Amino acid sequence: MQNYEQILAELGIEIPEEKKAELKKRHAENYKTVADYNKQVEKKDEYKTSLDDVQTRLAELEKEDVDGLKTKITTLTQELADEKEARVQEAKHTELRDKVKDFLSDKKFVNAPTEEFIRTQMLSKLEKENGKNAEDVFKELTTKDGKPIENILIDEKKAKEPKIDIPSFTSKFNSGEQKKGYQKLTAMSLDEQMKLAEEDPDLYVTLLNDK
Repeated sequence: MQNYEQILAELGIEIPEEKKAELKKRHAENYKTVADYNKQVEKKDEYKTSLDDVQTRLAELEKEDVDGLKTKITTLTQELADEKEARVQEAKHTELRDKVKDFLSDKKFVNAPTEEFIRTQMLSKLEKENGKNAEDVFKELTTKDGKPIENILIDEKKAKEPKIDIPSFTSKFNSGEQKKGYQKLTAMSLDEQMKLAEEDPDLYVTLLNDK
């Protein structure tokens, strides 16, 4: 599927470089893919079905005794309120996930696990810390003392330099068998990787480099 930049280019419409960032931002805020639209339609259909079910059950209760009716109405009312809140939270999470995905779309990470780690951390922080935007959180996760942390994003300059073999790394994760640090890292679950990155970021970066 073509993105809007490719479509405009094929039509001979050139976007000025200084306007690309603003166009991308507005596009992300106002447009969704067909797949995203279909998902929202499905969710609305599910929500309507759920509401219809609650209304049907409430109608059936009119035939029951008053005390039992009050109790069941209270229960159903709470269920309906809980479902509405769940839908609101789900919609917020989906919108936030899409914003993070769009923000990271032009970033080149050293590998997939690193990209997934940053994506997960950004979502977590943005959900917990209201008022922060994606760019601020991204800088928090990828810089230290105002400088980019190595081995998160691909350094275009270093990528062009000759590669130097890195010696095998021995750490507390060794189990008698000598393995590369990166192999040990990818063998860990995402939760374990995130925990290691938080507790010992230097070790995490070293394992990423030890291929």
